[in-house]
Amino acid sequence: MTKIGTYYVREIAIDGARRTIKIVANALPKSMRSQKTKTNNIKLNEYMSSVELDSELSEDYDDIDLSDNPQFGESDINYLTRIANKVGAVAKPTDEHLIFSEDMTAKSVSGKSLPTKYIEASEVANYSCNFKETETGTNGATGTIYANWYDKKSGEYHLVHAGSGDPETELNEIFSSEKDALAAVKSKGKRIEKNNKTFRFTTEGRPDLFAEGSIILQGFPTKIPTNWIISRVEHTLNSGGFVSNVECVGGK
Repeated sequence: MTKIGTYYVREIAIDGARRTIKIVANALPKSMRSQKTKTNNIKLNEYMSSVELDSELSEDYDDIDLSDNPQFGESDINYLTRIANKVGAVAKPTDEHLIFSEDMTAKSVSGKSLPTKYIEASEVANYSCNFKETETGTNGATGTIYANWYDKKSGEYHLVHAGSGDPETELNEIFSSEKDALAAVKSKGKRIEKNNKTFRFTTEGRPDLFAEGSIILQGFPTKIPTNWIISRVEHTLNSGGFVSNVECVGGK
């Protein structure tokens, strides 16, 4: 037996005909799923410390100012996910902890590399690998991404960018500082790059595989990249056995 986290029960259903009990649970307590409306004139580290779960925040994001990001009818997790998307981070619950750290690095909040897992082709029941070129520019680049920010002191708008070449993309949001605008365009570039290559596979139950962890493929066709970051894992245990469906991104 391997512990893969603590979960909060949301629903229990009893089926008398089939003599089964169905339990639905997730990693978030009810308080973090409730919709809220409030201004947040605080730093991100203060917000994280106010949620029910123990928070783990990377130092790089400690001083993010939430003053210009009010919360309108959003749950805590939706709000934090929105903030994370702006700065190239990920916000996720795991085993009674709420983690906010850089996305696609295969590192812990403290900056240490997470253990790399090896996947042999002989272990995989089926797999698929997809390459998207529609959002990439010359030689696979992400193109040029622009963002506007408004300087309250001067009353002027400024434009910042990341990347180069085509296609050109401009973010719809107007940011309150150059720092926020630059973080947003870099985050958008990372998301484009991440989603350009995806790999999915099914294997016998592997509870040691988890989102944000890294894997190395061995024995697969040479056209398939070997290094990937796991974006999602679904473990299934039923009469057919224990299997894990894994989705990966950012192949190299």
